[in-house]
Amino acid sequence: MGTMRPGGMNMGARAERTPRGRSARVGQDDQPKSKPDLKKLWPQVKALVKPRLGLLLAGMGLMVINRVALLVMPYISAIALDADDPDLSTLIHERLGNIGMTSRATR
Repeated sequence: MGTMRPGGMNMGARAERTPRGRSARVGQDDQPKSKPDLKKLWPQVKALVKPRLGLLLAGMGLMVINRVALLVMPYISAIALDADDPDLSTLIHERLGNIGMTSRATR
């Protein structure tokens, strides 16, 4: 069994923690960080992006497709709700049901 003293069994040999925060850095100057010079940094950014440009463009293209696809369902349902023709409304509701079943099956 360990002792009931704070620190547990073998903790007595450890040193106290040093204070953190502002009081620990009393001797250091609190100077704001300087912003990087973009003219010097731009060639490095270009060198990193150039070999991955196709992958970045493909990813952005997929994001655009995702956003457009998110607008399809509200557009189709608005047409179905506004349709006066019962045959058209029934057809659209059937197709929306098929789309919903397909999306549930893929999950």
